[in-house]
Amino acid sequence: MADILIPLAGILGAFGTITYIAYLIVDGLKFRQRAMQARELQQKLLDRVTTAQDLGAVLSSPGTASLLTSLDVHTGGPRERIVTALQTGIVLGVLGLALFAYQWFTPLSEDGRSANALVATIAVAIGIGLIGSVAAAYAMSRRLGMLESRPDPRSMSSL
Repeated sequence: MADILIPLAGILGAFGTITYIAYLIVDGLKFRQRAMQARELQQKLLDRVTTAQDLGAVLSSPGTASLLTSLDVHTGGPRERIVTALQTGIVLGVLGLALFAYQWFTPLSEDGRSANALVATIAVAIGIGLIGSVAAAYAMSRRLGMLESRPDPRSMSSL
């Protein structure tokens, strides 16, 4: 049984890694394209605006507000990053615990037990590290006032 599991885990791990790298590349290209579109739009708006009154008229129109929010390249605030790190830490911790449980309930060879224990230990350690970093980031963000509710930057009513 262990003779089948190790190659299967390797193949699945390689496929998952390649898929994740492809996702990162596509996501990076989309982010770059959105940033270029936003920069071009800002440049065209600045070229057309000649006075402060023109700028106020352009920015107060609802069409411009929706256009600017559609080109938003913001990657998320501290809350989103903290929640993402917490989710990742929990998933890795549970994965490590599941691997330990698998090792406990399934008869494995000595090499299989060692390999499984290594992967499980790494997963749990990274999960605990991420959860610890979430606690530190939350405390620091809260102390610096980064988690306080702020008005929505997309609303143009404050202009």
